Amino acid sequence: ARDATGLVREISPLMASIFNFSNAPVGLVIVFSSIVGFGYFSGGNILLGILLALLGSVPVLLNYAFLSSSMPRSGGDYVYVSRLVHPAIGFGANFSLTIFQIIGAGAVAIFFSETGIVPAFATIANLTGSTWFMSAANWAGTPTGAFIIGVVVLSLVALLLARGTAIALRFNSVVWCVGLFSLVIMLGILATITHATFVQRFNTFAAPSMHSADSFNSIISVARAAGFTQPGGFTSLWGLIAVGMFGAGWFFWSTYIGGEIKGARQLRSTVRTMLSGQLLNGFLYLLAVWLIIQVFGTTFISAVTWLLFNDPSKVPFFTGQGAQIVFFTALGTQVKWLAILFVVTFIAWGWPLLVTYSLQIQRCAFAWSFDQLMPRRLCEVNARTHTPLLLIGVAWALTVAAAAITAYTGLIVAIYASTFVGTALYSMFVSSLAAVRFPYRGRETYTLSPVSRLKVGRVPLIVLTGIWSLAFTLFWGLAYVFLAPFGMQADGGALLILLFGVFVVGVIIFYSARAIRMRQGIPMDLVYAEIPPE
Repeated sequence: ARDATGLVREISPLMASIFNFSNAPVGLVIVFSSIVGFGYFSGGNILLGILLALLGSVPVLLNYAFLSSSMPRSGGDYVYVSRLVHPAIGFGANFSLTIFQIIGAGAVAIFFSETGIVPAFATIANLTGSTWFMSAANWAGTPTGAFIIGVVVLSLVALLLARGTAIALRFNSVVWCVGLFSLVIMLGILATITHATFVQRFNTFAAPSMHSADSFNSIISVARAAGFTQPGGFTSLWGLIAVGMFGAGWFFWSTYIGGEIKGARQLRSTVRTMLSGQLLNGFLYLLAVWLIIQVFGTTFISAVTWLLFNDPSKVPFFTGQGAQIVFFTALGTQVKWLAILFVVTFIAWGWPLLVTYSLQIQRCAFAWSFDQLMPRRLCEVNARTHTPLLLIGVAWALTVAAAAITAYTGLIVAIYASTFVGTALYSMFVSSLAAVRFPYRGRETYTLSPVSRLKVGRVPLIVLTGIWSLAFTLFWGLAYVFLAPFGMQADGGALLILLFGVFVVGVIIFYSARAIRMRQGIPMDLVYAEIPPE
């Protein structure tokens, strides 16, 4: 008896694919991997870690493709888990996921400055001798500067989404292409210089501040004297698989806008939409990291990164904390205009992830509201723009608050890392449970879907991908929990308390909302007996 959502299937498969690419923007992934991978697990094989993460994620993505094509609705795994596992688990997990995506959006808004604006302005200052650009880079690297820039970018994202989802995703596609252009420049620079050439150019650049003719090896010696080591073994590889997941398994975000994608029921198209993102990004990810190792050297990058985190005073030249890969790449070419073009276009990588986070937050809350767990006004869709304007405004305010927390606590790496394990637990893990139960709990829907034809012997393929996903997600997710560099155990385990506490809060909200609606005469149990209408 419920009305249709009011959302419109206006997103093409191509835009949906680029939207999926955006959720692991490879430029930002490379930078963040260099921060954690080279900074804390430098004794391990980062290329192997990335490769294992990519291979391990294939069944995970198939899982989402199977579920999404069978139940293409806005809200993604909230719909699957609430119908196939349990409504309270579905809402509690999706509520938790959304909280972590709000946190993630705030962190990425700050990264926009630290990995984009700061290295771009610092590079221009070093190449031109401009004191204004150096001052601007320093300001953008402060908590206040990063927060102000983050608020501006979050506001632009919200305004575009308010104009229309298709409009926002078209703009996102253009920005993603600009970022891809910057990555092509980066790969070109790294592919055309040798390690010896970089060492010579770095020594020339750093000599005035390092007071050494061999600044390259001096910075390594300084780091080792300060306590820098490179332990290897299984622990490092385990950590690097978790690092590899920064860019390996996140190409399923189109599932959260499934109600707005043309041809979302077509299994082949959905699989292609998700796996193509992993194939392209995975190739670029591995190639870029391999070139970084060849040109800069693992020990050098690891030493600089370790010092920037532990004693930045021992790095007298300015790179911007976390942006050293971008800075050193620009330093590798002596063509000034090319270096400037590279760092300016690289800023684009900070944008796409904010769009994916924002849409996920909005569409999950939309699905809750449509199921009447939240005020119905939140799922009111503007007839002209086909977007939930009130919900967009609420999401904007929450992400701005998260950006303030990220900017002023100084825990950006730990905060951002928490979003990965939060997503692993409250999206990948619970969706895997739904996949295993799909042929049995959702028998009618399963029988009518093309997924039902895919079997290994007599066992439904979705059951096997679900079991693999459960095991693999648990394996790499626990690395975030137990390995100290990810920061989940810092401050008395505050982030761990948040990780599990937010789910409890979500379950309490579910049962409270259910009780209120039941007293109003709304049969909530019937809501979860069917898939939401389009």
